[in-house]
Order: sequence, then structure tokens, then C-alpha cells
Amino acid sequence: MFSNGDYLTETIAHFIGHFDMAVEAARLRQAYDPFKAPSNEGDPAPAPAAAALPFTPPELIFGYDPSVGWRAPSDEGMMSAAKPFFRFEPPTLEFTPDTLGTAQSHTTLGFSGASDIGPLLGPPPPSMIAVVQQHQFLFDNDVIVIGTPDFDIPAPADTASELAVLKAQAAQAGGPLANNPIGFSEAAVAPWVQATLDTIATVENPTAAGENLSGVWVDGQVYEEAPDLDDHLPATWKDQEEPEPSSVPIQIDASETPTTMEADAGHNLAINQATIVNAGLTGTVIAVSGNSYELDVIVQTNVLADVDAIAADFPLAAANDLANVTTNIATFVTETRDAGGEKAELNPDLVPLNWQVSVVEGDMIFFEWIQQYTLQSDNDCLVMTATGTTTTVSTGANASFNGVSLSDLGAMYDLILIGGNLYDVNYITQTNILYDNDTISSHGATGGNTGSVATGGNLLWNQASIHNVGPANWTQGLPDHYLTAFEGFGNGDYSMPAGFAHDGMYAGDQMLNVLYISGNIYDVNYVSQTNILTDGDQVILYTDQAGKTGDWQITTGGNVLVNAAGIVDSDSNGSTCYVGGESYSEAMLIQSGIVDGQPLAPSSPDTLANEVIAFLDEDEGADDALDSQPIGNVSPGPTYDVMDHVLA
Repeated sequence: MFSNGDYLTETIAHFIGHFDMAVEAARLRQAYDPFKAPSNEGDPAPAPAAAALPFTPPELIFGYDPSVGWRAPSDEGMMSAAKPFFRFEPPTLEFTPDTLGTAQSHTTLGFSGASDIGPLLGPPPPSMIAVVQQHQFLFDNDVIVIGTPDFDIPAPADTASELAVLKAQAAQAGGPLANNPIGFSEAAVAPWVQATLDTIATVENPTAAGENLSGVWVDGQVYEEAPDLDDHLPATWKDQEEPEPSSVPIQIDASETPTTMEADAGHNLAINQATIVNAGLTGTVIAVSGNSYELDVIVQTNVLADVDAIAADFPLAAANDLANVTTNIATFVTETRDAGGEKAELNPDLVPLNWQVSVVEGDMIFFEWIQQYTLQSDNDCLVMTATGTTTTVSTGANASFNGVSLSDLGAMYDLILIGGNLYDVNYITQTNILYDNDTISSHGATGGNTGSVATGGNLLWNQASIHNVGPANWTQGLPDHYLTAFEGFGNGDYSMPAGFAHDGMYAGDQMLNVLYISGNIYDVNYVSQTNILTDGDQVILYTDQAGKTGDWQITTGGNVLVNAAGIVDSDSNGSTCYVGGESYSEAMLIQSGIVDGQPLAPSSPDTLANEVIAFLDEDEGADDALDSQPIGNVSPGPTYDVMDHVLA
């Protein structure tokens, strides 16, 4: 297994004949800006005591006790002041060497078949288990006061209850498949697969469903290709060339230069990126004596609350042209190759005379599980008056990135014989939750100030792809020589039945490379991604005693939440797979989006509870999607809360 860099992902992807452009397009690579180490000259100013602050510190708002260390979110609520918020509990793995299949030592046995030479015995492949958890928690609730206002400074917004509602709303919108954790033991996989098949049968109005899926879905609609994330990123997060430094000296006369004020409390970024390339065990022909279970599931949910309260007497005009975009993109690909046919075409006269057999007594497990979770809190309070000539205040622009690439390149066989069942699962869940209800107001006489305020322009982006390499459908029933081989292996006879020498599937190959597994194969790729951001900003403008005014550019939106995941699952290089029992194949896609309390996606599996909708917004017009937009669900910029933001 390789997991220490994207270059390995690309190398392996090219090696197995696949390069996932959809994942590459969505991937944001790590890049580090140069920085200068701080100087040791002078001691930093001491932090003020909590008792002297006019607001409650963040660690008290969110119930965070630094002495308890990292703790993961509680199921009883997003944030609880009654107990510590951070509780990190890694899953308990019950996969042990005793439960995994082991190689059996053999001596050369008697042989009766297509050759006078006994079967050759080769080394078996290993099982592979990878469990990755990436959790990030960031609290950046700032209070900025410019000047000496003669009124009380409000505390940063406490959005714990709002986030709890949004989380419940996202769970309801995604349906039962959105919260479907798998067990971390060999015994738990089979019941989980059966329970998931039963759950899929109960889901109403999915975005897409069938035995297998192929195509690109964008917010419930089929497209020829997926949109490009770069085309939708705010300018703040796009690659921009640095301007050439000017050598002309600048002279500013403060008495004649208008005051320019720029305040940015938004533009936060949260990224989850995961890639799994699973080619740990690949066969040209696969034969399963028992049943075959195949699951391909993608569940994507975006939830956005952006109901802003802008006071009627606020002196600046609101910029209503910055629309919010929520987008779900899912790609399903099934690629069928014919490695056996290529061999036959090159050497049509060759037929198998013998085989080399690798034997695994027991089960084989390929279990790759990734969970990525990001929580950011950037509830800022800005109390400002015009000052100086050019003033820039930035309290947002926080960035969190979780990235992992797992690549498993294993053994390749001409024939894989599975004595038990095959469980083949590719599962991706993605959730973005953004609370961006802002309060914009003024205090006292603020006439003469000019400029604009932008509170929208948020981007919620889910992008996932599942690429299967192997035949789309299984052939029911085992040919006679396969049945003979299974019977012989069960009795310790590893000789090749003569029927394989006359099977056209193996023409062009004189020596077959065979893997026999007496038990089951568990092939599970599972990715769970969650971004949660609360950016409930408060901006208060006032005029100081000198009565100075300025030109303002105020931004409280422009936040970006991105989940990008790709699974490449290479099972077979051939065009035929046999199953002796039953073949169960289900693929399902669920894409849902909720903006300001109203579901946007036509495929939402459930109707939201009325109390959830009422909690988020009373404005019935806030959820209208613009039909002219070809990509994504678009909401029309900031709205106005007649309740003056009492929910914050």
C-alpha cells in the first residue's frame, strides 16, 4: 500500500490504465506561501484577562476545556456547553491476523489433467486494511473595535443551536444512506451489506438508481461532463499573479486623501479531498462459488443558511449581485476490458497446459475507510468608524485542508476462484453545512459614508466519482470445469481440469496464474466527508466624535466548502465473471440541497419538517433557483430578516 503522496496516486492510476480527470479537476493541491519568521525584538503585548473582556471568550461559548485534549463531536448535539466538545475516539478494529486468510504450505501433488507436470504453487497475495481519520477544528471568533464607541460592544454570535438544526436538516435531506456507518470487523461487513441493500429498496425518489449507473449528474440533471471547480471559486481563492513592485515613491496627504475602509469577515475555505485507487487484486476471469454483492453509492448534501439582517438606516447600498452556489456533482463509470482476448489475438495457437496456483485458506479483506471532518467557527464582531487614509481589516480567510490518497497495487491473475461470497462496495457520502446569517447595522448618525456591502457569494461544492473496472454484468452459473476445480480444491486437489485447455477464454496463454480463496472476499472502499462552517458576522458602523466618513467595502460572505472524492476500483481485466449463486448489484445516487430552509434539489428523498423550515427563514422567495444558470443551484444574494436577526 502506498499513501505518502499524490504522485504515487497518479503513477498507479496510469499504470492500471486509468487517470481520473474528474478527481484531478476537483483536487486542490497543497501549496505553502513563503513566510518570514517573526522577530524576537520586543515582547508581545499580554493577552487581556477574560474578566476584563466585554464578551464571552470562544472557549466558554463552545464548552471547550483545553485540559481535556482532542474530542470528537457528540451525537447528542453539535456543541454542548455541558460537556467538552472535543472527543477523539478512533474506531476499534477487530480485523486481526487470526481472522485473515493465510497461505497454506503444499508439496507437489499428483496430477491428472492437461499435462504430466504437477501444479506449481505460488505465494498468495496479502490482505490490506487502511483506516484514516482526519479531523480539523478551528475557532476564530474575532472582536475588532476601531475607535472609542460610546455604546456596549456585542459578543460574537453563539450559533450552537443553529448548527444543531442544520446538522439535523442535512441528515434528513440525505436520507438513511447518508448516515450508514460500517462496522470495523470481518463479521460486520456482510450484515451491513445486506442491511444497505434493504435500505436502498426503501428510498423514494433517488436521483438515480439501477443495477449499475453510468454518466455525470449535476444537481439531479445528466450532463456530458462535469463542471470545473476553478470556474466557480471566488477570486480570493484563485491563483493570481502578484503585481510588479513599483519603484515610484508614494506621497499621501492625509488632509486631502479620502478615507478608504475595507473589511472582510468572510472568505473562509474548507476542503476535504480523498482518492482511493484499489487494484490490490485483479483477475482476467473471476468465478464466485457463492453469491456476488456489489454496491455503488454516492450521497451528496449541501445545506446553506444565508438570511442576512441589514438595518433599514444602514448608510451603504447592499451588493445583491453576489449569488450563492450549491453544487452536487457525481460521476459513475464502468470500464470493461478484454485482456484475455488480447492474448488470444497475439498467440491464437497457444492453449493452457498447466497452471500455477496460489491458495488462501480463509477470507481476503481489502478495507479502505476514510473519514474527513472539518468544523470552522468564524463568528466575528466588527465595530468600526472611518480612520486614516487606507484601512484594511481581515478577520476571515481561514483555510482548512484534509487530503489523503490511498493506492493499493497488488497481484494480477488469469483466474481468481472464490469459494465463498464476494462483497464489493464503493461508498461515498459528502455533506457541506454553512451558516452565514449576518447582521449589518449602524449606530447614531452615519450620513456621508459611501460604499457597498456583500454578504453572499458563498460556494458549496460536492464532487464524487466511482470508476469500476470490470464487466457490468455477471454470467449466472459455473461451467463444468469450474465446478470440477472448486470440488478439487475443496478436497486438496489443485490439478488443472482438462476443460481449461479447451476453453477459448484462455487461448493465447500456456501457463495460467490462478488464485484460489476458500472463504470470502471483502472489498470495501468507504469515504465520508463533512464540512461545517459558521460565519455569523456582526458589523456595526458609527461616526466618531470628529465626524469623519469614508468609502467602505464590506464583505461577510465568499465562503467556500468543497468535498472531492474519487474511487477507482479495478476488479477484472476481462469481460467475463461467473457466479454460482445469486448476483446482487445496486447503484444509487442521492443529491440534495437546501438553501434558507427550502429544499432545492428535485431528488430530495424526504420532505423537511415544518419546524426546521420555519426556524431558518420566513422568506418564501429566498429559495428560488435561477433557471438560466446551467450549473449549480443559485440563490439570489442577500435577503433581509424582518425579525432583525433574532435567531442569532
